[in-house]
Amino acid sequence: MKLMNSFAGRSLLLGAFSLSVLVGVTYASAQEQRKVSHILLVSKAQAEQVRKEVIAGGGDAKAFTAACYKHSKDATTKPLGGNLGFIRQSSGYDPAFSAAAFNLKTGGISEPVLTEFGWHLIHVSEIKAGSAPKKAVAASATGQKTPATSKPPAKPVVVTPAKPAAPPPAKPVVVTPAKPAVAPQQTQQQPKDPGAVKAAQAASAAKAATQKAVPKRRPLAVSRKVVLRIESVLSGASPRGSQLSFRKDVAVELNLTLKNEGRTDQRLPSPALLPLGFEVTRLSDNKKMTGDFSAVAEPASYFSTLKSWEITGLAVSLNEYFPSLTPSGRYRLNWSGAAFISNLEARFAKVKDLPDYSVLKAELMKDNSIRTRKVFLDRSANRSSSLGGDFEFSVFGTVTSNVKYYARVNLTTGTDPIVFELSGSKRGNLFAMRQFINLANEGFYDRLNFYDVQGDDYALGGCSSKNGMGVPPIRIANLKNDDAVKHTAGTVSFLTRVSSKQGKSRGGEVGSIFFVSLKDHPELDTEHVPIGKVVEGLDQIKKLTPQTLFDSVVILTEAEYKGESPDAAAVASAAKPNTPKPPATGEGITLDNPEILIKTAKGDLEVTLFENNCYSTVASFVMLAEDDFFSKGPDGGKMTFYESIEQDGKNLCLITGSPTNDGDGDPGYKLIDEKTKHKCERGSLVMLKQYDEEKDGYVENSSGSQFFICTQDIPYFDVNYEFTVFGKVTKGLEVLDKLKKGDAIEAINVVKKKSHGYGNIRKVK
Repeated sequence: MKLMNSFAGRSLLLGAFSLSVLVGVTYASAQEQRKVSHILLVSKAQAEQVRKEVIAGGGDAKAFTAACYKHSKDATTKPLGGNLGFIRQSSGYDPAFSAAAFNLKTGGISEPVLTEFGWHLIHVSEIKAGSAPKKAVAASATGQKTPATSKPPAKPVVVTPAKPAAPPPAKPVVVTPAKPAVAPQQTQQQPKDPGAVKAAQAASAAKAATQKAVPKRRPLAVSRKVVLRIESVLSGASPRGSQLSFRKDVAVELNLTLKNEGRTDQRLPSPALLPLGFEVTRLSDNKKMTGDFSAVAEPASYFSTLKSWEITGLAVSLNEYFPSLTPSGRYRLNWSGAAFISNLEARFAKVKDLPDYSVLKAELMKDNSIRTRKVFLDRSANRSSSLGGDFEFSVFGTVTSNVKYYARVNLTTGTDPIVFELSGSKRGNLFAMRQFINLANEGFYDRLNFYDVQGDDYALGGCSSKNGMGVPPIRIANLKNDDAVKHTAGTVSFLTRVSSKQGKSRGGEVGSIFFVSLKDHPELDTEHVPIGKVVEGLDQIKKLTPQTLFDSVVILTEAEYKGESPDAAAVASAAKPNTPKPPATGEGITLDNPEILIKTAKGDLEVTLFENNCYSTVASFVMLAEDDFFSKGPDGGKMTFYESIEQDGKNLCLITGSPTNDGDGDPGYKLIDEKTKHKCERGSLVMLKQYDEEKDGYVENSSGSQFFICTQDIPYFDVNYEFTVFGKVTKGLEVLDKLKKGDAIEAINVVKKKSHGYGNIRKVK
């Protein structure tokens, strides 16, 4: 019997174990069970509309799951397609919910069902008939079972070394099946005869006295739910893409609304202090910008009480706190409790003297302590739209012919990005280049693709419908190839559509579709409008399939492309021949994989990161390291190797990367998993994923900043789990042998990296 500690403070029992259990006659064992999924919606009209959408999509489990991902308001079950697992009529759900579920046939979809939490659509995918109650069976105190209940031991997996006496590093997380957001109700019927009632109550009391208490699942209707709505007000036309675009002389104005949607009163930051939680990331190099919060005045009270369903807020200008927003940049805005606490203590040091500050601080540091919603409000159309998980916007000056621009196309595969050098001097080509830059800055091209690639001929991309039929809201007519650019291999051109009435003499209309010539096409010189040339990744385009999407298209100035500070902004340069140039090299720049240095009091570890195999994971790690994320621990301390796994007296691995020095810390986002060919060998750096105790497995796409370093070869991990191995110690293994649980990380420094930016991070939406 061996008891090991899992990484969020809970205990896991591994290997053989002893347990005393009494299994009695249960009413539940005889009940019918149904596998149920649900979608939670805010109104009956919306529920009816979503039901029609599901039926139109086939009315099956796949269509229901897709609608749940798209529409459900139940944050806990939405990522699981609304799956609640098998339930019984006595499971404690709302009576209306339970009645609807048990009136459905297999594959049925209910009409909208109202509970105190909203309107539900319910789907039943499987029905298990009830069985007769079983006789009680007693298990011995030594763990031995009677033949009726015992199971043969599982056949061990033969690997070398043997399975560690603990699961691989993991952050436990409680995952579905979970109940919908409905309050438990007593639904089991009692006999009508008074004598029978007393007998049933006595039997129930006797049964309860002998049974072990069953831990309750966390209800979905939590008492604390605080939402910060970040809203951008547009005074003109709505954006053409999925993000907002501001001219360099227009302030980025926001409305902040703090709402307590929970059942209890909450102590929250004073509205005037809310800007202290802003985090702005510049997407060209994926670096967080330093804010200037000197304009935040000291309020009468740092924290105030917000009653249940009470609302407060204020209007702010983002430029007031981030004056260095460059005239050529694309940005991501977020709000976090960790940033708020850090900036609050830096701005008003005496806040630490508040008697309940430590409690308030701990609450704000928790994940989703204050949840954010990002929307834009278009006054001209009298509507509001959600911006999804991220609030992204661009600040861009007027595109001119004397400034050289580059477009970096980041791909969802995590491979090296494709780079276009953009150009246009005369009307047709200049206007076409402006159209491309505006669409890219507004996020129009994000998640699109090269939908038609003909190897060694051409590659078509940028269509919103991914079939050549889509168009953007704004198109430009009467454009021609006024610069007389030749369509040689690597030329990037807008596809033009010529009106049959006007003919080719007046030019054609450009929308969003562009193509890359993979060979010389002189016959196209007078038909389409070139906007640039591929300078990185031309051979890569020839191998792309429609399944490879554009993760993002980021516009760079020449200074940014060469690795200089983006704060240099738009740099005017004379026109130069469009000849490809190799990436810049020099101190801190490499053409190979990035290198980092992990500094500890016992020595340094030199590490190579496998960017060519897992670009997104490495990009996130580089970004965090450059932001000094790994040098900061809780309460102003240092980050540590907070856990280790041992077997036979030897250390197998050391776990770190948590800002809270436990299993709960993360950077505020989750990464999409990436498979690599690398193994969990001595010196390997491996991403840490969350562990589902109920399913005894690892949660897909759940890594963040936490990682572990293998101090021994662990082939068992390679055989049984899919971890992302993203780096390896190349020098300092003797230091690794000296490290142990509790040792601190002094810093993680990026020694060398490639010249391109690291903005292509594939996060879970």
